[in-house]
Amino acid sequence: MKSEFIQCELCKKEIPLKSCELATYRTVIGGKEYVFCCEAFAKSYLEKRKEQRAKTRQVSRE
Repeated sequence: MKSEFIQCELCKKEIPLKSCELATYRTVIGGKEYVFCCEAFAKSYLEKRKEQRAKTRQVSRE
């Protein structure tokens, strides 16, 4: 039987789907659930997303 994995949205580390719920960090961003290997990566991903959106808005105003 093949194990199923999910990946951290930021580091792409494979996390066993059947692992303990405490072994992953899940959060909802913009109505979509994201899975990360830890809370620190979730925060980092959110910051990068904010920066990317700010750059997109800045370019569209020019």
